[in-house]
Amino acid sequence: MKKAKKSMKRKMLVPICGILIGVLVLTGIITYRYFWDVLKEKGISDDQKNLEQAGQQINYVGEELEYFTRMLLMDEEIQQYITTQYYEDAFDEVFTVLQIRERLIWYTFMREDVKDILLNMPEKDVIWSLEKDKDRSAMEVQTEWYREFKEEKQSGFSRSHKNALNEGNEYISYVYPFVSYYMPKRPLGDLIVDLDRKSFDDILNLTAKEYDAFYWILDDKDILYKQDEIGKKVNISDVVTKENEKSKCYVLNEKDGYWIIYQIPKYGWKLVAFTGNERISDRLDYLKSFFLASIFLGVLLVLIVMVPMISKIAKPIQDLSEEMNKVSKGDFQAHFQADNYMELTVMSNSFNYMVSELNAYIKRIERTEAARFEMEEKLLLSQVNPHFIYNVLNTVIFLARKGKNQEVVEVTDSFIHLLRDAVRPGKADMFATISQEIDILEHYLKIQEYRYQDAYQVILDVEEETLQATVPRTILQPLVENAIIHGILSDEKETGIVRVCIKDCQDHILMEVEDNGTGMEEKRMQAFQMGVKMDGGDSKMKSIGIPNILSRLRYLYGDRTRFIMSKSEMGGVLIHIEIPK
Repeated sequence: MKKAKKSMKRKMLVPICGILIGVLVLTGIITYRYFWDVLKEKGISDDQKNLEQAGQQINYVGEELEYFTRMLLMDEEIQQYITTQYYEDAFDEVFTVLQIRERLIWYTFMREDVKDILLNMPEKDVIWSLEKDKDRSAMEVQTEWYREFKEEKQSGFSRSHKNALNEGNEYISYVYPFVSYYMPKRPLGDLIVDLDRKSFDDILNLTAKEYDAFYWILDDKDILYKQDEIGKKVNISDVVTKENEKSKCYVLNEKDGYWIIYQIPKYGWKLVAFTGNERISDRLDYLKSFFLASIFLGVLLVLIVMVPMISKIAKPIQDLSEEMNKVSKGDFQAHFQADNYMELTVMSNSFNYMVSELNAYIKRIERTEAARFEMEEKLLLSQVNPHFIYNVLNTVIFLARKGKNQEVVEVTDSFIHLLRDAVRPGKADMFATISQEIDILEHYLKIQEYRYQDAYQVILDVEEETLQATVPRTILQPLVENAIIHGILSDEKETGIVRVCIKDCQDHILMEVEDNGTGMEEKRMQAFQMGVKMDGGDSKMKSIGIPNILSRLRYLYGDRTRFIMSKSEMGGVLIHIEIPK
């Protein structure tokens, strides 16, 4: 009784150990989740500050360029040119244009990021710091980007583009419409300053490293800058127009991360950055490592204390479960021995006795079934229908009286082959090759040709690769015989057709026999497929019907074989057999 009480006491340690570990893990998860949310908010705040700094720098570049453009338009020589309407002669006009172009070139040297300047006045020639030829200069204001820009707005920054000469890197242009001091309400044209992207890209490249995806958007549609490390498939226009926020910088949360959007409405710019959950997790790896280490140490401490106490009971039960699992899978050599406690000793002795008795019983059944099947196989394969012998001998006598000695030899030879196959003994002869099965079939057909001349035609479609494949013996001839006797000859058609198809289908051999005879009722076919023996008539050579073929296949191959009877497209019956290799 003391041992029993001691055993029950130790069994109580299992739920106690589980509860302690569960409480420890649950506490760790809750604490970790709390600090995760706190530090995530801190990370979002830091990302917002980084994006705001980048936005302020970009805005500063834009304001500098805007100031530079206004200063350029205040130039006395340029003002004189844009307000002068008439010149003394053509030479004076050309000379003035060259002076203005030199002046624009001089201004490009004032800023490293300014690559060229263009003065476009509809009433005068286009002056471009990059091109002397006025026709080629005029091409710049015919480009697609400039036409699109003027359709949407009058001033501001353009999308990224190349110049009309299609030379160099891409630019971002600042377009500023100008007026005369004397007529401030009358627009005279546009001043276009092409800015090298590098001044923007240097700022954005540093900032983009802190995010998984980073965009610089113009007017909610044109992407001026893009860096996507994770290949995020998203329509950025949908993101920036998802919420109409009035604040300069705001956050959009999603399942896989969050977006931060910084707006520069003065120039129609938006900086859009995405931070994914994976990057957030990487940032907080130290927190995850700390809590995992804490939980691990706590669990380890519980296990070190509890496991030795419960293993003496748990291990024998696990061993018994494994042995029972072996028995369920067919391994009857399983054995279990446990002497720890009285209860386990009784269980082990009962289990071993049960397995021993079950193993002996199954072996007796296997021996009985094997002997019975072998005996039935020999009897079935050795039986020859007396009516068939009578009909063959009558055919021989008829041919002999007609003096057809060669035909008598052929019929007799084929009959001898069939008798030899029928009386072939031994368990090893339960199988034959496809080639041997076809040979027996041809001998049978040779005999039947003399009895039923021109009554039917047998078509053999046999793949050469299958000739050496092994199948159960005497399986093909009975199927063809059934098709002829019960399908073709019972019909009134002038000529019947029996098709035999044998193919190699990788893991199995496919055999099909079909005819264009009278066919068979659906109920009768279903009965045959279920193995029900039915009256086959007296004209068969052997008493090996479809139920016997089906039972042999199931005995030899189990569920790996298939036997299907159905209506043939030819009108009769189709028998479909799959024999595993």
